[in-house]
Amino acid sequence: MTVWLVAQPTRGLLLERSLARLFGTICGAIVGALILVLWVQNLLVALTLLAFWLALCAGLGTIFRHFRNYGFVLAGYTAGILVLFGLGDGHADTVLAQDRVLCTVLGIACSTLLSFRALPSRGVDTQTRAETLLNRVLSQVETGFGGGGSDAALSLASEIGAFDRAIDEQAAGSVRRRIDVPRLRHISGMLLELIAVSRPERGTAAETDCARDDPLQRARQMAHRAAAGGRAAMAHALYDLSDALEPARWAAWQHIRFDMDMTAACRAAARPVLALTIAVIVWLTTGWQAGSMMAMTAVLFASLFSSHEHGNHMVIQVLLGTLAGAVAGLFVRLFLLPYAQGLLPTLLYITPFLLVAAWLMRRSATAKMAIDIAMTFLLTAQPGTAPAPVDIVLAESSAIVSGVFIAVAMFWLVLPSTPTVQCRLLANRIARLTASIARSNTMKTTASAHQALRHAQVRLLDFTENDTALFGVAQACLAAATQTLALARQNPPGAAEAGNQKLHAAREAALKASVTLRDLIARNSRRKCND
Repeated sequence: MTVWLVAQPTRGLLLERSLARLFGTICGAIVGALILVLWVQNLLVALTLLAFWLALCAGLGTIFRHFRNYGFVLAGYTAGILVLFGLGDGHADTVLAQDRVLCTVLGIACSTLLSFRALPSRGVDTQTRAETLLNRVLSQVETGFGGGGSDAALSLASEIGAFDRAIDEQAAGSVRRRIDVPRLRHISGMLLELIAVSRPERGTAAETDCARDDPLQRARQMAHRAAAGGRAAMAHALYDLSDALEPARWAAWQHIRFDMDMTAACRAAARPVLALTIAVIVWLTTGWQAGSMMAMTAVLFASLFSSHEHGNHMVIQVLLGTLAGAVAGLFVRLFLLPYAQGLLPTLLYITPFLLVAAWLMRRSATAKMAIDIAMTFLLTAQPGTAPAPVDIVLAESSAIVSGVFIAVAMFWLVLPSTPTVQCRLLANRIARLTASIARSNTMKTTASAHQALRHAQVRLLDFTENDTALFGVAQACLAAATQTLALARQNPPGAAEAGNQKLHAAREAALKASVTLRDLIARNSRRKCND
């Protein structure tokens, strides 16, 4: 199973997913074994501790992106698998924890040794792409966008969003590039901010004298010019960009942020906990012998997609793959494997089904379903185990499918996870952060909220188009917040009355932008964000 689950299209992605799976499995196995050893005889305490661990892993996972999130959710559901199987058997068996770690190590080793050399390396250098995009934004800011909704501004906003989404993938497998990810993500937020604070000028701005391929010097000269012209927000954004571009002034540790959206974290944490609760209630009230497997499956998929922006779609793919894999697995386990004597016949019986899944995995439209076909097929067929009675085999297969149905119900009926929902959550977060900046009286709180606002604004591009009213109003919130922060730095307490008046006006503008965004969210609450 690990060979299938760590399969990736590039070497870097294979390496990072393998490491995430290894560390997630080890952490989950340790926690699951501890819960079993200490509380296996107390069902309520064991399930409560498991629920807490699942919520913790899923909630903290929302802070991170890409495979770091995968490592967190894997730590959660690995513990769930161990605890639920142990409770189903009625005793603490730490051998299962050891086996899961050992199988993970062996699967990663096999996948890496056999496919690493054959896989392509990373694509376009992220640094080169960043410099190209940076120069284009600076050129547009120099000559004037003609308004935040101009075609040039909208086009660049889309490219910034695409660049931000590709950062983690392009940095995969390289320590140097991974270290540079916070800086590149910081720059992508500032580029979007520059677009937000750009306003049309009378005539065309003067060109800088420095070389066109030196973005640091261009940003510095533009910052000085903006400051001299009284454009506080623009100057602030450009000075901040200059610091990020200059290695001597960039301190990565100052920009390491654990930016948690509590609303999104609580929703992600609630999904596996509620799925566990529903499955355990069904299990205990019915006394179903295979109920622990149902609970395990429900927890697995509710955790795996707890913070996925397409969670609703993914669980449907899982359901289709699970149904197909269960049918194939039942056929092999009941009609073929009982006649397999030895390892070679067993491999011959299961290989055709795995080859079909491998062929489906090559196509993007069926890749996710193909993984679940293979997983469910292996879990149902149980190759290498002794033949089991038909009723037990059917009960185990039914439990697996029932657990998937619980996960589907969790996403479709209770706590959906769709681009529309994610868009609404991010837009509300942008409104809250903007209002917080407008009301804050401490520079540290204002600066922290401003960094989170930049990050949320870039993330918003993952879920809505750049020409929607929602994105436009969100950009206005970012511009107003930047103006507030810039004036707050220029006019500390006790500053001249004129400066305080400008700061007060900026705060009022930020509050007004926040209210406008909230009103727009309310009007669009029953429509998709890109309507």
